[in-house]
Amino acid sequence: FCKEMRATSWSSSGLILYPMFGEHVEHGTQGIGLFNYNSFERQVVFNEDFFGLNQIYDIQWHPHETSFYFTTGLGFYQYHLHTGTRTKLRTSCNSRTYGGFSVSSDGSKILATRIDREWEESGPVVIGLENAYIVLMDANGYGEQRIEIPTK
Repeated sequence: FCKEMRATSWSSSGLILYPMFGEHVEHGTQGIGLFNYNSFERQVVFNEDFFGLNQIYDIQWHPHETSFYFTTGLGFYQYHLHTGTRTKLRTSCNSRTYGGFSVSSDGSKILATRIDREWEESGPVVIGLENAYIVLMDANGYGEQRIEIPTK
């Protein structure tokens, strides 16, 4: 039985965020765990069902290590460790998802890949056309702007 490990983030103080699945969570749910590399202690940050869209695609620490960001099929979130509050920064849906993001070193900006999809019916088949581009936004999810990168 092979398990896929993905979407981990390591802080400067040795704290590793990782998606939990399999024997670490209840059936049908997924969560995020925290592993302290220095003390080898492990804890559950949260564990839940994302309404059937429970795959966690990306995780990234905020530089101050008091919160982290993650994406699922439902959206782009910030989770505050001390309060346990989750803030939805951007909504994902069938026509738009976010992923492959990076947080600036001062924690004020997020650079992410945004994928827009259009669905076309071609006879009995529905075809999804994707357009991916890079966006820059404030750390609170506002002020999203498309970054144009020259091809030459």
